Amino acid sequence: MNKKLIISLHLIFWITYSGFLAGYLLLEAEDINYVYFPAVVLVRRIYDLMIFYYFYYTISPKLLNTKKIILYIFLSLLFIGVLAIPFTYITVYNSNRWYSPITDYSSYNKDYFITLLYHAFLIIPFGIAFKLGKLWYDNFITQKILKAQSDANELALLRSQINPHFLFNTLNNIHSFIRREPDKASFGIIKLSDIMRYMLYKSDTEKVLLENEIEYINNYIELQKLRTSDTNFVKFNITGNYQGVWVPPLLFVPFVENAFKHGKKRGVSPGITINLSVLNNKIDFSITNYIKEEKNVDNTKGGFGLKNIKRRLELLFGDKYELETSVEENKFIVKLKITLNEDKLHSH
Repeated sequence: MNKKLIISLHLIFWITYSGFLAGYLLLEAEDINYVYFPAVVLVRRIYDLMIFYYFYYTISPKLLNTKKIILYIFLSLLFIGVLAIPFTYITVYNSNRWYSPITDYSSYNKDYFITLLYHAFLIIPFGIAFKLGKLWYDNFITQKILKAQSDANELALLRSQINPHFLFNTLNNIHSFIRREPDKASFGIIKLSDIMRYMLYKSDTEKVLLENEIEYINNYIELQKLRTSDTNFVKFNITGNYQGVWVPPLLFVPFVENAFKHGKKRGVSPGITINLSVLNNKIDFSITNYIKEEKNVDNTKGGFGLKNIKRRLELLFGDKYELETSVEENKFIVKLKITLNEDKLHSH
């Protein structure tokens, strides 16, 4: 917990607590010497402070879960009682100046000693509560940090799984062109070089510009279109203002990759339709591809599986995304809606 926050909470408590007890003394006591009254309050607060911070600094969950708790309770009671003796003496033997003169010191000693013990048992729960509250908050923050680190590691792992699949498939495609169509192979190598440059030097960050992501998708599409003679095989529609918008890297590519991998390659045009719309802080993405058989939709032996995609979206956006998949008339349709944080929409 932040030190400034701890100090502020403690100050607020002690001001409130002291004010309440001072008011109580003013109402209950008779013939108060108002010149020396602050000294009475100060002595009691010093005692309360010592009791409060004794428990605040000594209590711990580890102690509560051991057999030493009985010894701790005994030593704490002894500390409370022994500490009350000098404070009783200081107050009682200065009472002639602070209060009305005392004639029966023995009786007053006993009464004031009991009063201090009462104050001790009144303040103990507060000391323990403050310590347990601090421990709970520190544990909460620690767990939050560990969760964030775990999520970051998992995201890095999930993102790294994209690259090997893509590289493996692309190299196979280029290899098939080397002898029979070397021009296509050369074009493919150039496009692959652009894509790998993006992967290595631009996508290894938390956020990238959406315009760079779109350029990457276009390069990917051009590379994959080498496998078909239909120049209109892919239709990529973009609407809205996407300039200056930041998104997680390689966010839409897995859907495009899966569309090429599992989609029907011949007989339909366009075989794949991609729509990307940006409106304010919302991004709507959809991709449709024709399929030969419905059973191919759930092919999880290659490519970047939907399970991994959903997990990554969950880690990135929590409940601020919607992902739907459906099959209609031999077409596999993916619809993704994302709501970006307003304060991070145009910031890296």
